[in-house]
Amino acid sequence: MPIMEVESITGDESVPLEISPSERFVELPMDTSDKESSKASMESEQISSTPTSEPFKIVEVIDETENSMDTTEDTLAAENENDGTADEKEKKVDDGFMSKSRGFSRQVEKDLNSEQLQKETERVESVTIPGIAKTSAQFSKDWRNLKTSETRLQYLSQLGRDSYPTVFKSQMESKLFSEILTVLSQESTSPQLIADHLMGLSKLPRISALVMFLTPGEQRTVTSLLDRAHTCLSAEESSHVKSILM
Repeated sequence: MPIMEVESITGDESVPLEISPSERFVELPMDTSDKESSKASMESEQISSTPTSEPFKIVEVIDETENSMDTTEDTLAAENENDGTADEKEKKVDDGFMSKSRGFSRQVEKDLNSEQLQKETERVESVTIPGIAKTSAQFSKDWRNLKTSETRLQYLSQLGRDSYPTVFKSQMESKLFSEILTVLSQESTSPQLIADHLMGLSKLPRISALVMFLTPGEQRTVTSLLDRAHTCLSAEESSHVKSILM
């Protein structure tokens, strides 16, 4: 494509119509190789500047809570199993001592209980049984000093059928009467001893007033004593005791 040079018009100067070939500009073809190399260089720089991606790594996350729960359950199961084994072992121990404790604590309680029982037995054995009282006041004093049913039964064994009217010339206290019935109701009391005391009590003055105020439980005790002593009482004596004490 021819290029025309335009000169400024000043005065009478005229614009040339044609430009000689020697004065024309030569249009050079565009060199695209430099652009392509430049573009390739830029792309290479961009690729090199981009951080190289590393391969993905799979990380396994361990649930510590779940493992902890499993461990706790295993521990509880082991403890329950141990407790069950201990209970079975304790059940196998049948020494007559009842206690909610186990192991060493149970043995300590058993030893303390044995010592207490031994001291109580020694104390009972060391008690001196007083002789037959001559008055109701002396009888009541001796009775209060004897704290156990065994010692009181030994004390009563000294009395005969005719001792009650002699000692108790007036009315016996209702509390003392009830306590004597309770002591006589022990399994260790012989039928003969029961028969002698029932006959002696039936001879007390104003005995009917004491019988009147017996509780239902005490009345059943009298009936039981009569049943145990009937082999040692004649028919007349048995009828007499029933008419007075029942």
